[in-house]
Amino acid sequence: MEHAAESPASPRTERAKIGGVNVTLSWPSDDASASPAGVAFLLPGAMISISEYDGLRDVILAQNHLVVSLYINVICPPRNNHRKHAADVKTVFDELRNKYPHLPDSYKVIGHSAGGKIALLLASVVDPDRVSAVLALDPVDVNPVEFTNARGDNLPLDDEDGKLAICANDEGDADMVHVRQREQRVDDAEDKRKHIPIILTCTDGGRGIPKSHNAEAIHRLHPNTICHRHEHAGHMSYTDSGGGWAASTIMPDIGTKEGNEKAKEAAHDLIRQILCSGMDEAGNSESIAEPPRCRFVVTGFGAFAGVPNNPTTVLINRLREAISKEGAKDGGAVQARNISETHILETSAGHVHEQINKFHARLQSDSGKEASDSPVEGAETVIFLHLGVNYKGTKFQLEECAYNDATFRVADERGYQPKGESILEWNKIDDLSPEFGQCLNTTLDVHDICRELQKSDEAVVVSHDPGRFVCNYTYCLSLDRCQSTNNTVGGDITTQQTSKGSKAHSLFVHVPPFDVVPEDRQFEFVLTLMEAVDQQISGL
Repeated sequence: MEHAAESPASPRTERAKIGGVNVTLSWPSDDASASPAGVAFLLPGAMISISEYDGLRDVILAQNHLVVSLYINVICPPRNNHRKHAADVKTVFDELRNKYPHLPDSYKVIGHSAGGKIALLLASVVDPDRVSAVLALDPVDVNPVEFTNARGDNLPLDDEDGKLAICANDEGDADMVHVRQREQRVDDAEDKRKHIPIILTCTDGGRGIPKSHNAEAIHRLHPNTICHRHEHAGHMSYTDSGGGWAASTIMPDIGTKEGNEKAKEAAHDLIRQILCSGMDEAGNSESIAEPPRCRFVVTGFGAFAGVPNNPTTVLINRLREAISKEGAKDGGAVQARNISETHILETSAGHVHEQINKFHARLQSDSGKEASDSPVEGAETVIFLHLGVNYKGTKFQLEECAYNDATFRVADERGYQPKGESILEWNKIDDLSPEFGQCLNTTLDVHDICRELQKSDEAVVVSHDPGRFVCNYTYCLSLDRCQSTNNTVGGDITTQQTSKGSKAHSLFVHVPPFDVVPEDRQFEFVLTLMEAVDQQISGL
């Protein structure tokens, strides 16, 4: 399933000087009152524009994290350069916390090349008590060497006794499973271990990157780190355009096109892993748990004509809060590893068409990958759960079907108002033209799900009419793309009509306004609904 180029509908980007440091802030929502689930610093390679990492940034934004980026000038200052940039990150976070008290008290760091080295410095000695996870993409430990001295002292990363790590490539039989341990004072009376993930990646390298100081060298001397080997990939594989003209000239690409693409996708997966991982009461990382049976991509909508405050926007933001560490107030019913993505869609046919196509293009492109390489991280099934509001509704409506009919009663948010138009386009592969008004059914058994939900909530029904506005448009496209995806990976939902054997499913649910069913009850309903779907998929 594609995750690259994933981002909220309207991220808010601003350039600012914070604590004397020039930074770019990318907020996951243009709603200034919305609280991000977390903060992630994105540190580029030396002298590389931060715009070269827009792909990584968008993956972070899709996990509802504020992204803070700063340029890494390795010429100035000439001494203690990496330490200075690490100190800048600490200062910026201090100032952000002062300005935005609702931000969490810890942050993650994703860095590439020199940025990866700086990320390790932050976790090691500069700000170890507040760094909650590190992803160092092909870090280079030079100028000066601080983690890979063959003789003499090295800075600590994970050097406690008792655990070993296995270094394997992403297609091997084993993954590294370890997190760094460190001491943390509790009530000034006892020490308690706190564990954070420190993940390294290693490519085939490039000009000027000595193997004695690359990620594998760091891992050898700090064997409890996590190290992923990205073979046939060059050092600049994580950037959008080879690092820009200067970087690509200085360091020609030695990776293959396929290797570079796989490395970039693997980096995206690792970002999702560290942004969604949590810790159990013993301080162990939960990100290495058994893969879920299915993952959910959950969407809602923004405002539209007649509904300036869409309840589904609130529900998506509640989900984002709940899957973050700071959202524990919503209880443990949501597990981050079961929610792959959340999106607030613009209420327009054009935006919906773009996003649905992106979702399924990525899912189909990953259909041939091993489970360990898949962005759904081993999950067997992906559920596209679309939430929309029926502003006249009094109950939750599980929509069983959608219709190939775009007849909008009012214009959408881009001014589009079709009358009697087909939603689905000609299928050039099968040489089929979809029939106008054709009914497409979900492969999930909504009647069974409804009966399960009615055990705890009577205000739910199965509906056969999702309307003909953007909700129906979304559902029709989503069902059609699920069918194409399942046909690609070996299923045929046109004849199967069952949850067994399919890789992708879609379900649209209409919710009533909050003045009919209160927000808290609706949020609990969404959680219960996902549990019921998960149980149906697993056959429980």
